[in-house]
Amino acid sequence: MILFLMSNWLGIDKALLQKTSSIEQKLFRFSGLFIWISLLTMFVADTYFGYLFNGNISGCLSGMLILGFIHYSVYRLCLLTLVTRPFIEPEIEVETTAKKPLVKMKLSALKPSLPWFLRFIFTGFIAIAVAFPASTLMHHKLAEKVLEDKRAQLISEIPEAATEAINAVKDGSFPFLVFEGLLHQPTFILTLIFVIALVYSPLLLLSYLRNGSKFNYTRLLRDAQKEEVRLDYFITLKDAQRFLDKQFNTSINLEGKSIYADAPFNTKLKNEKVRKFGTRVDFVSYLKSL
Repeated sequence: MILFLMSNWLGIDKALLQKTSSIEQKLFRFSGLFIWISLLTMFVADTYFGYLFNGNISGCLSGMLILGFIHYSVYRLCLLTLVTRPFIEPEIEVETTAKKPLVKMKLSALKPSLPWFLRFIFTGFIAIAVAFPASTLMHHKLAEKVLEDKRAQLISEIPEAATEAINAVKDGSFPFLVFEGLLHQPTFILTLIFVIALVYSPLLLLSYLRNGSKFNYTRLLRDAQKEEVRLDYFITLKDAQRFLDKQFNTSINLEGKSIYADAPFNTKLKNEKVRKFGTRVDFVSYLKSL
């Protein structure tokens, strides 16, 4: 089940993963396990959140289908971007000197950046939205008692003549008031922290696997994808050259027309000028030689 999730949900290439170290493979499996538990918790929590709003089966289905779909999609998008790399990027080595504290070494592998902070923020929204109903479900009996107390408190503040308002309060569901009441319970707060940490764990683990200098899967995947792009480019170029020669009988060399030395990625010019830096005397001598 974990391998199926890693392959179909995250798009992990099993053949490339086999080329990595045993530690890296185990960490990917752990991340898959955490993802599976997080998704299960997510759908259960969203279903229960719908129940807290409506108190019937339609509310459960609405919570599962609407909130579950939103959380599932955004969560998957946040994690998918951690198992791939851009084709062109500067290689940054993580410091592993003995003088550097172990905690700082681990944190440096997370490579905080704007995309990473966006993933962190959106995952945080999902974690909070999931943690409250999931923790409330773990305290279901207490939540019902809190709800009854809140109803009684609201009814006491309504005039007796307003029977319609009293009936609305008796039949109403107030999940956010329930959350507020449960926040006074230490076990509820501990459950909140646990669920939030559970939802965050795949993000942190995959960030570590992506940016750690001793982990190679994302780099192997990038190199394999670049090779596929390069092969497709040259096959297309040869087909175009063959068509050009056949139809127009010209001596134009399409490959030679490219001004880039690393087509199709186009980051290095063939005739790129190399700057030379010297002293002031060298500069004056250069000017006189022109």
